[in-house]
Amino acid sequence: MARGKNQEGSQFVRYFGPLLDALRKLGGSGTPDEVAEQIGMGPSDSVAVLTHDVKFDEPAIVEALRRRARYVGAVGSRKTQADRRERLRAAGVTDDELALLRGPIGLDLGGRSPAETALAIMAEVVAVRHGASGGAMREKARAVEAATAAEAAMAVF
Repeated sequence: MARGKNQEGSQFVRYFGPLLDALRKLGGSGTPDEVAEQIGMGPSDSVAVLTHDVKFDEPAIVEALRRRARYVGAVGSRKTQADRRERLRAAGVTDDELALLRGPIGLDLGGRSPAETALAIMAEVVAVRHGASGGAMREKARAVEAATAAEAAMAVF
């Protein structure tokens, strides 16, 4: 996926695949680096690779990592992730760059349907964008309450 702008100018995510197809129809190679250049991919962008096709996935991941996209993630099992990381390492991706790659992607919401999977992925993208944990708000509220109570107890002494 790659980012675009809606009418209000805020960022949203759109599929990388149709962008590749559109560039090919215009006579371009439609390679991930060409698409990234065309859309101006950079550090404020989020890229979620969903294709399960190594010949598309890995070049897109490499390009997103090189352009320092804010969020770079790819679907796949733990074994797929491990195999992918080995291939990316062999292709010259550094351990520091690999540390930025998320996968399997999405927050653990317990969903199983495609729509629930998409929601879990987008929830993780939003959490990363805002530097949030992605945890339950209830847990955050309890932590704040506990810290406030501890501060109040210390003030008594």
